[in-house]
Formats: sequence, structure tokens, C-alpha cells
Amino acid sequence: MIGEVCSSASLGALGVINKYQLPLVSPAATSPALTIEGDMFFRTVPSDRYQGMFDARQMLAEGVVNCVIASTSDSYGQELAYNFIAAYTRDGGRAHPIELPPGGDKNASAVVDAVREEGADGVFLATNDMQWSADVIKAVREANLTIGVTIFGGDSLMDGTVPALIGAAAAAGVRGSEVAPGSPEFQAAFQEFTAGRNISFVAKAAHAYDAAVALMEAFARAEEPKTGPQIAAALSKVKFAGESGPIEFDESGDLKFDQSNSTAYYTILEYFPDGSMGPEAKESWRP
Repeated sequence: MIGEVCSSASLGALGVINKYQLPLVSPAATSPALTIEGDMFFRTVPSDRYQGMFDARQMLAEGVVNCVIASTSDSYGQELAYNFIAAYTRDGGRAHPIELPPGGDKNASAVVDAVREEGADGVFLATNDMQWSADVIKAVREANLTIGVTIFGGDSLMDGTVPALIGAAAAAGVRGSEVAPGSPEFQAAFQEFTAGRNISFVAKAAHAYDAAVALMEAFARAEEPKTGPQIAAALSKVKFAGESGPIEFDESGDLKFDQSNSTAYYTILEYFPDGSMGPEAKESWRP
């Protein structure tokens, strides 16, 4: 099977797929909690262990050395924030975490207060809650802070909805990481195939395509009787140049990640003044 498309649903499915020995290949679930050796779960996107490291390196490379980390308490928010903080502080950054508790007050003022009190020059958003993310961005923009504050987030932030929630002007300049969107040829083929269907391109389409290819290759290679255990064993040996990047799984079913070549797995997207989103405009990193 291909799925699930978020970490919480994938975590919920583990008991079923492991009980019935059904390989599941996700093109989108990124939580490190899914890294379990020898189970039936595989993924064609990197773990958030690496996304947090990538995001931390990007902010430090642009001179952001004092950062407030705003996260939610779900598995995505906790794991992304943890791995960002670990990499950021290891490499010299100062981190000030704020976690929104389950059912807690979603007032964004706590983030603004922390930015002001700590003299922070950056905010990192680690959450699937787009309304709270949008509220934080708007509040920071309207706070009349004495220094410019760079706002950066994980892949969930870059789903295209932020400008609709707070306006294009407030969202402009906000950046975030996203998994590699696939080759130009794949993107063009996607647009041609979906023409007239009101379907927007998303980066994880390439990862879903590669998940399907990985499963087909594994089925072709699997020993008889080609049931779940045989297909899972074959998946562990699959290796090919996918549309989304290199596809090869480790002993936990995670996509193997070459830390020396992180841009093969991630890109940076930016919201622009007209409300559109695309690859970052490097010359305008800081607000």
C-alpha cells in the first residue's frame, strides 16, 4: 500500500500493517517516531531528524543566531522542534523553545513576547496548525520590533494557505523547507496530466510516484509467494534514481540520507508579495 500522508495517521496504522504483514510506503510521513527497525513501514521522504538539521543550518548560514522555536505538542511539532534545536544549538545558535500545549490558548502573543524579551532575530515554526502559524507570523509582523526577524518553518508551513489566512503582504518573505519537488520533466508531466482538473502541484507528488515505483520493483523482485514479508524483504534492497531523488531504504525502512548532499532531498520555498509561493529569492532573505 501507499500511505499514509501524515505522521499521525502512519503511526496509527503501524499496529495493523505489522500485525497483518502489509508493507506500507509513505510519500509524506516524516516523524522520527516512525523509525522502527524491521517493521513494515517504509518512506520515500527523509525523516524530520534531517529536516530539523537542514532548517537549522539554513538559518545559521544566513546569520540568524538567536531563535524562538514555536511548536505544537503533536508528534510532528515535537520531533521537528527537537531536532532543529539539537542541531541549532550544537552549531552555536541560541534557542528559546515555546510549545503550545494540547487544547491550550492559541494566542500568538507569547511568541512575540519571547522574541522581544530574548532579542531574537528569528522564529522557527514547527507545527501542522496553519492557523496558529499564520497568527504568529501576523503578530510578529505587526509587533514593531526593533530588529528584523526572519521567519522560517518546516514543510507543513509551505502548503500555500498562509497568504489566504493573513494576507499576502504579511506572509511575504516567510520561508520554509520542503522536500525536493522532483525533476523539471516530472513537474511538466504532472501539469500535463492534470491539466483542466484544478489540481495543484505539490512536491510530494514526486515522492508518491517513487513510492509506487518502489513497490512495483519490490513486487517484481520478491520471491514466491510474493506476500507481505517477501515484498518487504525486496523493498529493503530496492535502489534507484527516483524522480524525487535517490531512493534506497535503510534497515528501518527510512529513506537513506546523504548529509553531505542535503539539497538533493530538500529545497527552500518562499511566499512572495503577490501571495504566490516558489523557490526562495536568496537576495531578500532577511525582512
